[in-house]
Amino acid sequence: MLTYEGKESSGTAWDLQLLESWPDTDAKLSVQALVRRQKGSGYSISDPLKKFPEELVKMAQQQIVKGVQAGGVVGNVKPVVAARRMIYKVLLEGTTLPTDWMDHVDVVDATTEKLPRFLCPGCHSPV
Repeated sequence: MLTYEGKESSGTAWDLQLLESWPDTDAKLSVQALVRRQKGSGYSISDPLKKFPEELVKMAQQQIVKGVQAGGVVGNVKPVVAARRMIYKVLLEGTTLPTDWMDHVDVVDATTEKLPRFLCPGCHSPV
């Protein structure tokens, strides 16, 4: 595993890189690139994530972590991937976010501890 040695002072760039680790494609697609693919999307190119609920964006920007508890694997893989998929789909297809999005994405509290930042050695995407 490679460690991320970003120079930014805030976590904003890292959070965006995590969110842009789309679960259904290996293509490196930024949020802005997805918005530009649509015509008449209604999203501001300056910050298209502002149209999404804050809880959904925070869920999608979490680092995926796993752990072992009571003989099974637990962690935030399912809700983080679901949140990223939902944002990706809305941005790619130009559809609106379903009003019942919380039924499809289990929002869990983000960890407050500072986790090490790792990059995939193959594609250099955040892990």
